[in-house]
Amino acid sequence: MKRTIYFSITLIGLVSSLVYFSTFSRNLKQEVNVAFRIIVNLDTTVVAGNRLITPVNIIKQENIRKLLTRFNSQKLQAVYRNRYNEKGFIKTGIQGNPTENWHQIILKNISKADELVALLKREKGVINVYLERPIPLKPCIAPNDPEYSSQWHLRSASYPVADIKAEQAWNINKGRNDVIIAVCDGGVDYTHRDLDPGDRSHVITGYDSGNDDNNPMDDLPTDNALSFGGHGTHVAGIIGAMANNAKQVSGVMWNCKIMPVKMVGNGSLTLTYPFGSTNWDFSTTAFPSDVADAIDYAVNNGARVINLSYGFDNMGSLINDVILRVPLLYSSILNAYNHNVVVVAAMGNEYNRGNPIQYPAAFREVIAVGNTTNSNPPSRYHSSSTGSHICISAPGTNIKSTVRGGGTDVKTGTSMAAPVVSGVAGLIISQGLDRNLNLTNDDVRHILERTTDDITGTGIGFDNETGYGKVNAFSALTLLNSPNEVFHGVSTGGTALKINTFDKWIYIGSRWGLASGTYLSVDQYQITQHVTFNVPYCSVPKVWIRERESLCMSFAQPNDGYPYSEITIITNTGFDVRFAAYYVRYNISGQAVNKWIPTTSASTQIAYTVAGQPNLAAIADPISGPSIVCSSGASFFVNNVPTGCAVSWTCSSNISFDNQTGNPKVFIANGTGVGTIQATLISSCGNVTLPTKTIWAGPPIVNSVTGASPLGVYQPATYYAEISNSSSMPDSYSWATSPSNGVTITSYGQSASIMFAQSGWYQVMVKVHNTCGWSSYAMKMVNIISGYSLTISPNPTTTLTTIELVPASEEKALQEPDWDLEVYDAMQSLKAKVQKVKGNKHYLNTSDWKDGVYIIKIRIGNEIINDKLVVKQN
Repeated sequence: MKRTIYFSITLIGLVSSLVYFSTFSRNLKQEVNVAFRIIVNLDTTVVAGNRLITPVNIIKQENIRKLLTRFNSQKLQAVYRNRYNEKGFIKTGIQGNPTENWHQIILKNISKADELVALLKREKGVINVYLERPIPLKPCIAPNDPEYSSQWHLRSASYPVADIKAEQAWNINKGRNDVIIAVCDGGVDYTHRDLDPGDRSHVITGYDSGNDDNNPMDDLPTDNALSFGGHGTHVAGIIGAMANNAKQVSGVMWNCKIMPVKMVGNGSLTLTYPFGSTNWDFSTTAFPSDVADAIDYAVNNGARVINLSYGFDNMGSLINDVILRVPLLYSSILNAYNHNVVVVAAMGNEYNRGNPIQYPAAFREVIAVGNTTNSNPPSRYHSSSTGSHICISAPGTNIKSTVRGGGTDVKTGTSMAAPVVSGVAGLIISQGLDRNLNLTNDDVRHILERTTDDITGTGIGFDNETGYGKVNAFSALTLLNSPNEVFHGVSTGGTALKINTFDKWIYIGSRWGLASGTYLSVDQYQITQHVTFNVPYCSVPKVWIRERESLCMSFAQPNDGYPYSEITIITNTGFDVRFAAYYVRYNISGQAVNKWIPTTSASTQIAYTVAGQPNLAAIADPISGPSIVCSSGASFFVNNVPTGCAVSWTCSSNISFDNQTGNPKVFIANGTGVGTIQATLISSCGNVTLPTKTIWAGPPIVNSVTGASPLGVYQPATYYAEISNSSSMPDSYSWATSPSNGVTITSYGQSASIMFAQSGWYQVMVKVHNTCGWSSYAMKMVNIISGYSLTISPNPTTTLTTIELVPASEEKALQEPDWDLEVYDAMQSLKAKVQKVKGNKHYLNTSDWKDGVYIIKIRIGNEIINDKLVVKQN
């Protein structure tokens, strides 16, 4: 696993006049020997960040204004100069993070520089501040070995396992001319006949952050062995020298646009204080702010890939010390990563010189590339740097490419290996665009890693010598070629289990809104889940997480906060995943934090990508057809059956069909009730059973009739038909009684109101119809008792309601009944109860009752009479 490491650098700078960008560009290098750069990161509440030059008198924070005035500094100048137009104002459409408010303070009083830095650190709104100095850059080129004059890295008959299989890859994709590859280097000879046809259509307009102009020509002196003179032109040719033009060499990409971004300036500088007596040759040296500006220019001008064939050591600073310092260069790389740009960096050639960690290769967001040879089997070039941060390796030994002045030459080093990977990354992006695969920069990195040729001589699988192995362009494009597809998914949460509580937990990251440092009483949770693919695959696919979109962490202690997940047990239907989340209670000072990192266990997520051949049978539509099957038969079918797939059918026992296969298929009902139909698509890479379709076979079924019994004469009652299943889709109901004399039926479809004029036993019957016909009758026996009926007046009522018993015969009229009265609300709760009512009437006071429907229940001996009372106050 790569580690996220920040580097600490102090810087030196220039420029004092308050001028527009064009004047600033002309004068910048003239003043380098008399001015210093203090780099400061300010909150937007101090400086808005929309101007290239900010006069001190418009800074919003009074204390900072006073400090800069006291130290005779008249202005701030934005570090990311490329973001501003010729009038010094921010351009539209800039993709840089507006919170990255980096500025230069020009200070001519050298002895006061460190004092101003110390004072600014105390001020509110100053995020970071430090003194800048140039750093020596190491172009990743080892001494030339002129033995090989062919481009063996693309195709080698003598060493077929050592090349990147470019010819096979070109059969799939030669690259697109709208994919821009930025070469942030020492400049590119854009007049080279094999790099550009002469109209800047191949090597497009670029930028020179080292000299602050728009001329990124490869013009640095070459008298120093470590000079970047000629370096960028060779790198550019490896990526995209024009192919198939009967001239010189071929790049990895036949079609692309090379964006030259020169970040190494011309000239030299002798410094004494505060860095000791040092002569800086700018052909081997760059200001980190110029490097950051170069990367930022590439991001803001459409680069899809940035190649960084250079490196520098960590300068001896400890990680937990470095992280507290200004991460200017890292901030630019992080901004590129966050804007979906692929950043490729050379590992360095320092193995024989102590193998120090080199930057920017050691940053987690870049693809760090080592150098391989053309041996059989290929091996790591002896001087290629190694380490746990390496991603992959590529041919970088005796690589023939363009050199400035129009010729070609061979060079060796990870500087040559990195552009091979940048070119393959460009091919991957091109293939993704051609197929609308919506690839992210995380996808590109993982495709490169998962399609390498493992160099087993340095270990099986990932190793610190060669990473995941040697890049294979053909394997990478094959993964993205038909019949393979790429699917993006997101899975949230999982099963959370607390597995540790750390007394002390060391956090060395800068993500998730948590400052790096030591924290106390921290719970570590393990989150596990199984992810099921939307469709099965013909074989086990490639699966990886897209870190930039994921909310998950590793189990490491200390922890750098980088998104991480263990993906295991990948099958053609899904995979298992495991990662960590943390609950942080206190900081090292004992202050309460009480925060989930990166988020609560339920909100954690992995964004994942699956690449492989989906089982085409799984993309067929669900079964189509009616919801009812009758004895006359009905047709069912599956749409979008892929070519070469057969459809096999099964069904429940109350349905039949003629034979197993065919599409469409006619099914016939031979019974009544719920039925099922199932289709299985038979394909060459496995069978897929489609979701079962549930239907109804035959006429509907009425299970029973429900309603009141016993019941008084002339007392209407409601009866219901309880049908077996709503999927039988009844369209009409037929109600009847036996006997039918003196019976009044009012049908409402599934229910009916029935009133009986005579006492005795009755059959209440109903049958139901659908498109297949009528059901059998369902029946309920009802006992009608002669006695009383009930009147309620008024109904609806407001305040006083009369409940009256109406005798059904003269005999009953001569009697004075004893009866009980109960009233229930709509929730079946008892509202009122009166026992032993004398006479035929009772009065209810409903003035304080709520609006609604109430049930009146009268009990006279064995006879029960029910009716409804509606209360409506308004």
